[in-house]
Amino acid sequence: MNTDLRQATSEFCPVLTELLRTRRAVGRTGRVYNGLAALSTVNNLQTIRCLMHELRPLRTLEIGLSFGGSALVFCASHKELCRPPEGQHTALDPHQATVWDSCGLMAVERAGLMSYLDFRAAYSAFELPRLVEQGAQIDLVYVDGSHLFEDVFVDAYYVARLLAPGGWFYSMTVRIRTLRRSCDFCTRTSAEDWRSSILVLQRGSKTASNTASLGWLGGYS
Repeated sequence: MNTDLRQATSEFCPVLTELLRTRRAVGRTGRVYNGLAALSTVNNLQTIRCLMHELRPLRTLEIGLSFGGSALVFCASHKELCRPPEGQHTALDPHQATVWDSCGLMAVERAGLMSYLDFRAAYSAFELPRLVEQGAQIDLVYVDGSHLFEDVFVDAYYVARLLAPGGWFYSMTVRIRTLRRSCDFCTRTSAEDWRSSILVLQRGSKTASNTASLGWLGGYS
């Protein structure tokens, strides 16, 4: 199976191919977005797909849906791995219907992948604690939401408690020191044994074909 997204997008997910090619999206009210600066880069999406195939996580979660690029990769990968559609990918985005005019949800709908998506229009600071209280266990978490220190800290704190043993926390951030400080604190102060891994790639860094050669800026196990 070809996991190189740059070569396999047409077969893997035609809707994603179109987003990457045109850099254009139309929202539910007809609002037109050009350029799609908030759409994940091909390198970023490639990394997510590689992680999905190498780690084969049963449940995934992302913070920040925007135009739906990463959600398409997560959901299409679950389908590609022959998983029955059970809403196994959770996406949190309180601004999906307003700032993004539901572009991300519409992309997942067009791809026929909505049954793999559990969308929650809520701030991560409020929804992550609810998931922890419900006893949710996530195998792979992708964070690309707010980069403010307080938001990154809260996300890292609760993600540390959501990850299943052996789970992965992946983030592309422009404020690497903020994320590393938050993760350092959360892993030092966690009451549970830390049996998960944190993979942090700086925006713009090169991705490789396997996790072993990805650019490590922080790792915990």
